[in-house]
Amino acid sequence: MSPSKPPRLHNELYATIHPSKLKGSLDSQLVVITGASGTIGQAIAKSFAIAGAVIYLLDYVEAPLDKLKETCLKLGARQVFSARCDVTSFEDCETVVNMVKEDAGPIDVLVNNAGVAGMGLFHKKDPKAFMNTMAVNLNGPYFLMRLVLPDFLARRRGCIINMASRAGTTTGPLLIDYHTSKTALIRLTACVQAEVDLHKVEDVHLYSLHPGAVVSDMSKGAGTPPDLEVQAAFPEVLQKMAEWMPNFKTTPYVSGMTCVALATGIAKKALRGRYHDCTQDLDDIIAQANTLEQDPDLYGLSVKFLGDMPNDGGMENRPGEEPVPFPEVDE
Repeated sequence: MSPSKPPRLHNELYATIHPSKLKGSLDSQLVVITGASGTIGQAIAKSFAIAGAVIYLLDYVEAPLDKLKETCLKLGARQVFSARCDVTSFEDCETVVNMVKEDAGPIDVLVNNAGVAGMGLFHKKDPKAFMNTMAVNLNGPYFLMRLVLPDFLARRRGCIINMASRAGTTTGPLLIDYHTSKTALIRLTACVQAEVDLHKVEDVHLYSLHPGAVVSDMSKGAGTPPDLEVQAAFPEVLQKMAEWMPNFKTTPYVSGMTCVALATGIAKKALRGRYHDCTQDLDDIIAQANTLEQDPDLYGLSVKFLGDMPNDGGMENRPGEEPVPFPEVDE
């Protein structure tokens, strides 16, 4: 296996995902975006507008979307619709998907961007709050993927982009529900792609993304009540988090235009089903598609053991071991 080369990193738009290059690239394709009113959601919507898509904006609260709709039309969107959608409810998602198809036709691209996060101690956090994070960050994408995938398979084309997070690849305290939900979303994306591939449908492709270090309401903690107990018990952790913020320099349009580029299919050989950090140069990754194809652990969740032992789950029996009888008792 040839050694891989690290891709270049970008906090700003670069040649491969520049709006001038992708302008009109998804002409009249129908794109559904959840969490559309947030910082990253708006950037994604504007990016697909540049690509000439028909856009359906979804959010828990529909009212703030009016201005965004106007902006998208000015940027080149063919049509823009919006609706309220509670992604934690399968019935609500089903109703909205049917409405989208009635209003605008078959869906071509689904971007699951809606997400929440809230800090707190695991053993003291209200279970309802924990499960709400899981419901928004994992159940919502699952519901919508489940609803659009039959049509994608029938039409033999379609793209699903799940906005995950670097948090889904790391271990950390105080945001355990967020880490857990994003890890599950990355794995869900990969598993669904593996199942889609059983159907030999090359043009149905899925991705999970880290948007980069973007300053947003979520990253700033807006709307999350300060946990006084956490502040009192672990001030050093909160101080460290505060020190990270000056390093949040990635424009949200990097993830927005990356979504557009991926939806065109340019990286499906290299990244289909995989986790991608949007700050990494897509051209550099595409150029190493063969290396990625040979190593399923690249751009995915994996486990490391001492001595580089394989993760074979015990299927490789060790030679020379005799059966050891377990003590028996009279029952």
